[in-house]
Parts: sequence; C-alpha cells; structure tokens
Amino acid sequence: LMTESSLEPVVLFIDEMEGPYNTFGEEGERKFLEVIKRVYNECSNVVIVSSCLSEIWDRIHGLADAPTQSRMEEAVRLRHFTKEDVEAFVTQSMKSYWDEQNLDPPPDPLFPLTGKEIEEAFKKSKGVPREAIRVLIGASDKILFGKKEAAVEPQSDYVLKLTPTVMVSAVVKAFQLTGKTKGYNVQTHVESGESESDVGAVVSIEKDGATHMIAIDVPTVKSWDRSAGVAAFYSAKRLKDAIGSGRAEVGLVVVPKKTKGAKFESVLSEMGSKLHVMPLTEQSAVAMFEATNTDATTPEEEALLASFIDRVFSAT
Repeated sequence: LMTESSLEPVVLFIDEMEGPYNTFGEEGERKFLEVIKRVYNECSNVVIVSSCLSEIWDRIHGLADAPTQSRMEEAVRLRHFTKEDVEAFVTQSMKSYWDEQNLDPPPDPLFPLTGKEIEEAFKKSKGVPREAIRVLIGASDKILFGKKEAAVEPQSDYVLKLTPTVMVSAVVKAFQLTGKTKGYNVQTHVESGESESDVGAVVSIEKDGATHMIAIDVPTVKSWDRSAGVAAFYSAKRLKDAIGSGRAEVGLVVVPKKTKGAKFESVLSEMGSKLHVMPLTEQSAVAMFEATNTDATTPEEEALLASFIDRVFSAT
C-alpha cells in the first residue's frame, strides 16, 4: 500500500547484505534473496539499493538464482578516500555544523582542525572512510578538550561469525577446489537440516568411475581456540548415524584443535578409519573461509584434504 500510494519512488536501502550469510550460512542468504526478489516482483515504484562488503560480494551474488541475478544492476565498488576526500568531508561536516548552530563559519573551513590533522587521518586510515573519521574525532577531542588520542585498534572490514553453516560451506568449497586440482569431481548434497540426525553436508567424490560419499559436520562453538566439548560429540554422533544409515561411507568432523572429551574420543575410536577429524584454530578457520571466498585454499588445508581423499579411495 505504501509503495502504490506514494507519489515519489520509494528507496529501500539494505545495509550489510551479507548479514544473513554470516549468521545463518548459505541457506539463510538464499531465503533472504528470495524475499528481496518477491519485493521486486510484487511492489511497484520501488528502488532497492543494498551494500555488501567487497570481500564477500561474489559469494553472495553466486547464491542468487538466475532470475534474481538478472534483475540486479552491475555492482558498484566504492573506492577509498583520497587525501582530498578527507579534507572535503571535514569541510562539508563543519559547514553543516555552523549552519545548524546558526553561526557564521570561521575563515578556515577546517577549523578546529588543520591540514596536519587531515594528513595524519589519511595516512593512519589508509583511505578507509570509517577509520579516517575515527582518527579525526580523536584529533578534535584532543584540540577541544585536551583529551589524549586513544590508540586505534585495527579492525577487520567485517565481522565474521564462524557458525556451522559458514564453516560447512567453507569446507565443502575447499573440497571442490582441492578435487579440481587433484582431478576429482566433487558434488554437494546439502541435507534438509529438519532432523537432528542431519549432518552439515554430504559430498560425492568421483574419479575414474569410482564414487564415494563423505559426510561433513561442524559443531556449534563460541571459540575455535577452545575445546568444543559435548558439541563435538554430537557432531561425531550425527556422522556415525549418517554412515550407519548408508547416506555416507566416511565422515569428517571439523572441530577446534583443543577439542577433548571421553564421549567424543569414544566415538572416534569406535568408528576408526570411517571417521576423520579436521582440527582448526580460530586463525586457521578464518584463513580457510577467506581463502575459499576467493576460490583458493590454504596450503595446509589442501594438503590435509588431498591426503584425506586419497585415503578414502585407496581404502577400496
């Protein structure tokens, strides 16, 4: 009703379009994209604009179906600030401030800052807009209130949540990339997730007419630098059930490197060569995600997965 009755075009702006992917994985992002497609199809007089981190945009775009992709305009990638951009930002911000205060602006449009602070903000931020603004705020506080400039801790361009769906997606992608390098054909079979016994994914790996099914599961953990505890046991149990039901021949459980626990180790011992462990730390988990996001694998993970695949095929 709002869009149909509006005399002006309605702009729907969606910030951080990668949010559903970071939180709920590929399936969550697909459902979100379906909602956007429905809005596009059913609402007239609407322009949809979204922002997404460049590091993850190609993966998000790849999750959209063909009709959704056909409705998208070509992505525009925003460049970093130049020194002149930082100066223009300060000039415009201060002009707005003096206008709001109903005061005549001082002769220097940068006041209370100077060219020195502009130069420093540009160098420290390396052109990243939000970092430049952070430095400028610190410089203003120091000039106006005598506050010492707080050290600016480096921040990632995005917050990555290593949820099970995110990690399963990264591991499957690593399998596909490794398989391509080693001459194996890797296909994905994502389970519904509606049953507690469903694993994260099942991949089929084929070479020279022989095919093997591998089940993959990742527990829910708060930190990849601590033991997964009982969550690892339930992941291993789901893989055991998948193998027992014939949905897979071999299982791969991806867990924090420090994971321990009698129940978890008992399942590993029981399953023997049918259940393998891929240990990761927070650093290596992030490295895997970032590498697979650019269609690459880390040398360590490629070597581990290649060895794992070779063992699966040599066992038959």
